[in-house]
Amino acid sequence: MAPGERAIGVVRWLIRLAAVAVSIGLAFLGVRSCSFFPQSSEDHSVYSALPEPLRSAAVCRPLTDATPIQKCTIEADHALLFGGLAGGRALTFYADRADSTRGADTVQRWRRSGGTVLRDGPREFLAIGASGDVLYRNTTSGLQIETGTFANHRAAKTFLARSGLVN
Repeated sequence: MAPGERAIGVVRWLIRLAAVAVSIGLAFLGVRSCSFFPQSSEDHSVYSALPEPLRSAAVCRPLTDATPIQKCTIEADHALLFGGLAGGRALTFYADRADSTRGADTVQRWRRSGGTVLRDGPREFLAIGASGDVLYRNTTSGLQIETGTFANHRAAKTFLARSGLVN
């Protein structure tokens, strides 16, 4: 083999090696950038306060840039909604770490709304509204979740158990 051919072979080998290294680097960056975690630390605290089954099922985004409220969606075909709990539709819920005043106002509004209160204690409030929506409030963590409507009250209760909001 002539010296020129050997040099061309080495260059080709180096080009292939560089291409593999670039591909691995791009794949790593792609995986790292495809995170469902909200971007700000405040939003992350809302997201991280969700129970694991709910957090892993939902895709959450900030409702607006001005608030820490997260608008979250669970796709209709996710196991958490199996059995048509949301009437065959995706379920949207809003998650927040509401301060005590705002949280107390929301709980009072729900108490007056005529829904079914499942828990009303010093640490937790849980109710199913007349239209089949759910309010969950944990006064210890400040986590507050308001959901869209479920197919019926039984579906809402099933979701609460599956999501980890009720033990």
